[in-house]
Amino acid sequence: MDDLIPFEDPRLAEACDEILRGASVRTVARRYAIDERALARAYRRALPRLDERTLLHMRQEQIARLQTLQSAFIERAIKEGDAQAGMVAIRSSEQLSMLGGLNAATPSTIALTVTQPQFEFGHSGRVWG
Repeated sequence: MDDLIPFEDPRLAEACDEILRGASVRTVARRYAIDERALARAYRRALPRLDERTLLHMRQEQIARLQTLQSAFIERAIKEGDAQAGMVAIRSSEQLSMLGGLNAATPSTIALTVTQPQFEFGHSGRVWG
């Protein structure tokens, strides 16, 4: 049962689809009477492989879609004064920044210099120096 091949068995394919739609592996394994660990491994094997080339393509495609969406909503926000359209445009801009890596923290260097005071204060509040 450990060597379950996703989608060769229609019942297993259906179980993997349920997990993909949000059901827990435990619940689905019980419903289909499949070993939980075997189902989890089969589900992982059924997921697409994401190599660098595939990820780049997906990122480019999403950026293109978001730019199209953003343009339409910016135009609507300006022409019709639609505040909701403006919010969608802003949200799409945030997503574009995230996908492009523009929201990453930038490293900063802070230099601290500790110095001795040049003057000392006495008990009476007078400055000695």
